[in-house]
Amino acid sequence: MWMNGKVKKMIAWILVIAMILSVLVMATSVFAAGETFVSEKNEMMSFSIEEAMAYAKEHNYDLLSSQLDKDNIELSKKITEDLQDTLKDTYSLTKGAGDNFDTYKVRNGYAVMATKSAEKMLDAANTFKQKTTEMAVLSAYYALSEATMLLEQKKDTLKLINDQVKVCEDKLALGNVSELVYKTASLEKIGAEMAVTSAQADYDKALMSFNKILALPLDGKVTLTSKTSYEQYTLPDYDKKLEERKLEDLTYAQLLSDKELVEKEQRMAQTYYGARAPEYKQVVNKAKKNDISIEKQKAEIEYSLKADIKNIDVLQKSIKASQASIVLSNIILDITKVKNSLGMATELDVISAELDVESAQIKYIQAIHGYNTVILMFEKNIVG
Repeated sequence: MWMNGKVKKMIAWILVIAMILSVLVMATSVFAAGETFVSEKNEMMSFSIEEAMAYAKEHNYDLLSSQLDKDNIELSKKITEDLQDTLKDTYSLTKGAGDNFDTYKVRNGYAVMATKSAEKMLDAANTFKQKTTEMAVLSAYYALSEATMLLEQKKDTLKLINDQVKVCEDKLALGNVSELVYKTASLEKIGAEMAVTSAQADYDKALMSFNKILALPLDGKVTLTSKTSYEQYTLPDYDKKLEERKLEDLTYAQLLSDKELVEKEQRMAQTYYGARAPEYKQVVNKAKKNDISIEKQKAEIEYSLKADIKNIDVLQKSIKASQASIVLSNIILDITKVKNSLGMATELDVISAELDVESAQIKYIQAIHGYNTVILMFEKNIVG
């Protein structure tokens, strides 16, 4: 009875270790939170992209907790090494009584190997965590920059429409324009005012998101000093980029780590059960299944890389089209203003042309921020 209890206790230890390992290699998420920054006067803070990154790294809970995970895996290694020695002693004392494949694996180094594998995956996960934290900060930076520019664009358009409404109002007083035209222009003004209100709400939300990631007060005042612009990206060598993606893909890394473990388990099963035993054949099938998963993940990585490259090409063409649209809409606006001065176009025509310019500029602003975000993810091998 004592011997069975001892074996059960060892198996219980194995289960504990398995639970520890599963926790340590869980999928990571790093959208930042952090130590709260408090400014007594709620003064305006300014951030370049580099400054925002540095601030977030100092205040991110997940990054700070990574060291504790590292400490825990070191403790797990010690536990598994002690367990391995204990099971060896137990096996020697009992001359193998109550032994099974699970305890055989542990005393022959499988659990220690699994813990070391988990340590390697934890290092990879922490590296990925740092990258995704950086990605989150920069995405929030771009989003706030975009919201700032769109708000200013909406305000500028409102001012232009207000000017046209004032001209229309003066003409109405002189009887040079109909009341219908004036009321229509006034409705355009109301629409522009609503657009400013909506853009202000979008800005406020983008600001809160940025502040949350940097662990600032949600309503803290922030100025961005880095200007986002469009620069055509030169694609790297395809084969080198593909290998880089494989090296940094956590799923692929886990499958390769699993391959090493299952190959060791296969050798152990052959020794313990024999090559003809069904238990051994099960482990062989497990190894084959892992190999299939590796090939599948390689295909997924290559697919995502090719898809990203095509997406970058589409976005570059979209930006060029947006630039051409801005030029054309401004030309039309200038012509419309000249026609208006000659009495050949109304203030409504001018407002319509101004709105077309705004639409083209907004599409360009959104395009460059979207493009910069995609390039950032591409460079850091983060698949969207």
